[in-house]
Amino acid sequence: SKDILLKELSSLKRLASSLARMSAIFEVLITRVETIALLSVTSKDLITIKYVIQELKRDSINIPELSIIIEDIEDKVNDLMNYTRGGFNNSNLSIIASQEAMKIINEANEIADMRLKELNI
Repeated sequence: SKDILLKELSSLKRLASSLARMSAIFEVLITRVETIALLSVTSKDLITIKYVIQELKRDSINIPELSIIIEDIEDKVNDLMNYTRGGFNNSNLSIIASQEAMKIINEANEIADMRLKELNI
């Protein structure tokens, strides 16, 4: 019984960690999207958002409710990319966007780590 409780506790800690990370990524991404909306969208911005969404998809693979929401967001970004210039295939933009996406993800990871420390997880 103790082993079962320890496994459950470990599982809940992993889930809390994943949720904190995804929450932070969403917050940073929302801020970026709002900024982009104010300044007008560029192809680099859309590709950056797409990279961040791919990271969210990896994190939410075991949480079906979130996966559905993330897929919906991804569809909307894809629609926007196709609407503006028929999509983007420029590899230089992809490299710059992936670097920008990593900045967003790293910033979100720092936020999630701080929150988890506050929760003693």
